Amino acid sequence: MKDHRFRHILKHHSQDIIIVTDKNEKIIWVNDWFTTLTEYEFEEVKGKKPGAFLKGKETDKVTIKTMRSAIARGEKFNVNVVNYTKSGKKYWLNISCSPVFDEHNEIEYFIAIERDITTEYELNQIKLNRLIEEQQQLCAEKSKLIEHMCILAHDLKAPLTNIQSLLNISPTADKSADLLLKKEVKRSQNLIHKILSNAVNESGKTDLVLTHFMPTKVLSHLTQANKIGLTAKKLTTSLHCSDELRLYSDEILFTQTLENLFVNAIKYACYASQIKFKIWQEGEEIKLIISNKTEHLQGWQLENLFKPFQNFQVQNSQNSNGMGTYIVQKHLALIGGEISASIMDKILRFELTIPNFKGDIKTSDPTHSDSLPFNSI
Repeated sequence: MKDHRFRHILKHHSQDIIIVTDKNEKIIWVNDWFTTLTEYEFEEVKGKKPGAFLKGKETDKVTIKTMRSAIARGEKFNVNVVNYTKSGKKYWLNISCSPVFDEHNEIEYFIAIERDITTEYELNQIKLNRLIEEQQQLCAEKSKLIEHMCILAHDLKAPLTNIQSLLNISPTADKSADLLLKKEVKRSQNLIHKILSNAVNESGKTDLVLTHFMPTKVLSHLTQANKIGLTAKKLTTSLHCSDELRLYSDEILFTQTLENLFVNAIKYACYASQIKFKIWQEGEEIKLIISNKTEHLQGWQLENLFKPFQNFQVQNSQNSNGMGTYIVQKHLALIGGEISASIMDKILRFELTIPNFKGDIKTSDPTHSDSLPFNSI
């Protein structure tokens, strides 16, 4: 192909702007698309540097510096930059520029292939603005939600304080019931305090209060607190755990996790059956298994068990909002734990793994029968 024919094709038929400059960056040739976009005729720009008349107030100085540095080093570059037409109209370009070397390996020309990306950029900018607006709306909704949560949590403090005062002033005849009520009030107050503290800092993180505590005491308390539900369905409980076992974690979150699983077990357990708990130390982790016989859940339903607002229409569960197991998973994630669920031969089984590697830990005695895995689950 002859040289003039090649130049004719590039001048008239290329869909991109083509600029050829000498080694000093002065224009020696442009195609027709250059004139169409920039409104400059070739004779107006011949011998000039493109940056001398195409840049404007919104042309990024860092990008200009990047191009100049590459040209000075004799290297190619690819940038997006704002330029301006002869009449002052702004447009976006993608510029791909490469040096051309002669037979002595000296730079003879620079060839820049430029594509108008104004429409693409504007569409992306519209999308970006929409995302920013959505983000701002989400932030506003989050702030409103946090505000409502703070108000609700704060308002709950007053009746709890009143109950605590009434128990101190007029204790009931049942001292064990009094003690249980006081513990429940205190636990609720601690939970409210945690909610308010986390809402105030707005960091998206939950502050963990790590302490040593006995899982057996937590389960003993929860068994007493859920005595009415257990009695109504004639359920019994069994606990396989060494009294010496200590867990180093956030007691409030651990207790809330177990309570939600306990309530879930009561809800789905068969009438007059048993809910079994087993806890033991394994390396630097605590293993916990909760199991109960059920006729209300099938294996295929487990996939949705840890999603919010899942209620499988168990009788007498009209007060359930289907959030229990979802909250369990969230609480466990905060303390670095995991949970899985399975059903086999109508036995619903939850398995929990919780880190227990800080502080002085007493590992349960493997020779103790209660500390060994029991196969009846």
